[in-house]
Amino acid sequence: VHVHYRLVLKEAGISLNHLKNSSELVHAGRDLIVLQAIRDAFEIHLLHRDVSFANVVLFREKKGDRRLGLLTDWDFSCTTNENGVASDTHRTGTFPFMSLDVISCSPGFRHTVQDDMESLAYVLLFCSTILLDH
Repeated sequence: VHVHYRLVLKEAGISLNHLKNSSELVHAGRDLIVLQAIRDAFEIHLLHRDVSFANVVLFREKKGDRRLGLLTDWDFSCTTNENGVASDTHRTGTFPFMSLDVISCSPGFRHTVQDDMESLAYVLLFCSTILLDH
């Protein structure tokens, strides 16, 4: 018999499906956590390459009531060269959230930080149109 268990070492997040309102959505994408994670990774020559709805989760800081966004699942990440271009030539990501350049890539195309930022914009657009009341 197998038993499923989870070991949580730090933040435990919940899906964006549980957004309370548009303010929380904007904070989840804008706050230091997601946007800064993309920027900080880029500064150490790393790209996420799969910013998507499933890879942004909400978590609550110990101090405060506001939930923040956290970028998870760095399995498709890769290093960049000195110009900020991905070292890996494989096209990766979750299709509905891929940047236009990644979707229409020509042979030899390489992912950039702008593609990760565009993917984050698509995550925010998806959540605002599908999950929030109008």
